[in-house]
Amino acid sequence: SSPHSQGSSVRPGLASASARVDFVELGLPSITLVPTPTYPDGSRVAWGSTPSEVVRLKLDDRLEIADRVPSGGGLGDLVGGAYTLLDSAGTFFTVGGSEVRGFGDAEPDDPDSPIEERGSWALPDPDEDESLRGLGLTYDGVLVVVSSTGRLLALSRDLTLLSEVQLDGEVSNSIAIDEQGGVYAVTSEAMHRVQWTGDALSVDPATGAWEAAYANGDGQPVPGRLGLGSGSTPSLMTVGDDRLVVITDAQPLMHLVLLWRDDIPDGWSAPAGADARVAGLLPVTFGDPSAATSVSEQSVLVLGDGAVVVNNDYGDMTGITPVLAGVAPPGIERFTWDPESDTLASTWSVGDLSCPNGIPSASAATGLMYCVGKRGETWTVEAIDWRTGEPAFHVPLGDDNLRYNSTYAATEIGPDGSILTGTFTGAVWIRPE
Repeated sequence: SSPHSQGSSVRPGLASASARVDFVELGLPSITLVPTPTYPDGSRVAWGSTPSEVVRLKLDDRLEIADRVPSGGGLGDLVGGAYTLLDSAGTFFTVGGSEVRGFGDAEPDDPDSPIEERGSWALPDPDEDESLRGLGLTYDGVLVVVSSTGRLLALSRDLTLLSEVQLDGEVSNSIAIDEQGGVYAVTSEAMHRVQWTGDALSVDPATGAWEAAYANGDGQPVPGRLGLGSGSTPSLMTVGDDRLVVITDAQPLMHLVLLWRDDIPDGWSAPAGADARVAGLLPVTFGDPSAATSVSEQSVLVLGDGAVVVNNDYGDMTGITPVLAGVAPPGIERFTWDPESDTLASTWSVGDLSCPNGIPSASAATGLMYCVGKRGETWTVEAIDWRTGEPAFHVPLGDDNLRYNSTYAATEIGPDGSILTGTFTGAVWIRPE
């Protein structure tokens, strides 16, 4: 997927409910699964990272484990290993605890290859309980990683430290990166653009860096959120000449927030009470005009001029409790940015479908968004028309709450019109029959 962290893809996803469901047991969730390009024999594998392991999954006649090795993380940090990437050299990077590690095929061009470790790097002088969170790759091939305490670091891909800056506040999500070297990180205090200059990370406004205030909840934890402040990784949106970054805020009635990524347009008037950089600001109600609260812990799904938010309002339940209980609040809402009038509007909402805890995706090829949903006791893959919000079809996965519960994992567009997702105890591959 792109460093823009949009969640969408140009590749086709599922086109009908006629699908085969394969499950493989991993023991813990892999939040992201990364399919490889094809091997010489035409086959593929997918890399995954749980809090304690790195795995290679064969995407063949069935989903199965090719190899698994310890990742360097552990159960003390359940967010560890959530964000990963595969570079053009075939190195799979992940984080575990306070380390970045690279893995690859010990036997190149062999889909059955065992995993080899290609290098590791440890965060220098970490604070107590500090761990690494988000991970991204600049367009000139530099790794950028952010820690839970707001340290943003640039590393070469041979895992040598190049540069470091400190942001105020805590970080519980990943980052986005644009083609101009803008690195976007949201902390519990502010939304930041840090500039990668080609040599170093910079917070100097003269290089294009900025920070902008948002309604961050004043340091109060919100049920359904895994950290303070925004529950989303920043997502980048480009519509015509408008270049925006999208997050959700931490007001009791959560708002979608769009901010200008570059210079604020001359004469721009931000919404009342908002930072001057804010381009759009609207409450997320999931179609309920009387809603007083709303919550999401997922990245905002972006495709073209649209942004979709899903509902993670678990009432007073916190932490992993609502996942174990299989709680599935309904609510999906799409917003649209109009580049002619520079306005944000709610386009459609669905009040009776649930995407309870997974990161949704969308396919430009099929015109559908996808999420792991729940109907009654049955976990499903839901396909929804991106333009209208009308349900297109769904694929039943099963009633096993541990096997099919998405558990904050990304619903990803896989190869050949398939969907890949992590679950509480493993991974699921849903592919056309």
